[in-house]
Amino acid sequence: MRQLIFHNYSNNKIFQMDEIINSMLQGDLDAQMYIARCCLDGVGLEKDPEAALLFAKDASEKGSRWADFFLGRMYFYGDGIEVDYKNSFSHYNKAAEEYPVIYLQLGHMYSEGMGIKKNELKAFRSYVIAAEKGVAYGYFCIGHCYDHGIGVSQDTLKALNYYTLASSYGVPIAKVELARTYIAGDYVEKNEQKAIEYLIQASGQGNLEAKAVLAYVYYAEEGDLKYQKEAVDLAVELAANNIQYGQKLLSIFYEEGFGVPKNDKLSQMWMKKADANPLKTFR
Repeated sequence: MRQLIFHNYSNNKIFQMDEIINSMLQGDLDAQMYIARCCLDGVGLEKDPEAALLFAKDASEKGSRWADFFLGRMYFYGDGIEVDYKNSFSHYNKAAEEYPVIYLQLGHMYSEGMGIKKNELKAFRSYVIAAEKGVAYGYFCIGHCYDHGIGVSQDTLKALNYYTLASSYGVPIAKVELARTYIAGDYVEKNEQKAIEYLIQASGQGNLEAKAVLAYVYYAEEGDLKYQKEAVDLAVELAANNIQYGQKLLSIFYEEGFGVPKNDKLSQMWMKKADANPLKTFR
């Protein structure tokens, strides 16, 4: 058996695989879940999703909420097994109290009726619980609910307040929504510079949607050569990540000669790529 070094963050010790297996045999459920993870990923042990499932199920029955988190994810994404939203919801629900970030997933599943009867009010409440337990993204989800009337009455001003709160905690997609608000002038005075600042912040955090919106804003500033270059750079990055919007922007840029030499063949090539791209949205 190949030796694998594992780091146990709870007591800052280094273990090799045989020690982890020995700990598992002595009833250490954390060690058992490390083994399950190794079986699923094929790291240090032969890849074996069925073994991972069996180890995780056994740990779940013995009270490991980490195992429930693990199983919820396996069933949700079909990670080595068939997708099963009902089982996914059940395990996520067991693990949520110990891992509050899971309330976001439960909210999404309630909102979409995945593995559980659709219930937008319960979706909203799940996001509230997440936020109350310190999950900053929960504030964005609450804002999204108020923005679109999901489980609550639509209230754009409350949505803006929650987006602002989420942004203050560094949630990049909240910054994107605030930028859109300042571009449109919804409930705030139009302020393109402030919108750009939010988009630059979110882009710096790696958010592709922010980069797409920023590229469009720069495109609208067609007279500024600096903005043209930055718009093209962003579109190239998006296209490299197989984002349809970036491919469409490149098609437009080559067609118009915006920031690049005009080139009808390249314009048509990028539009064909965009049309054939199944990745239509960011979320």
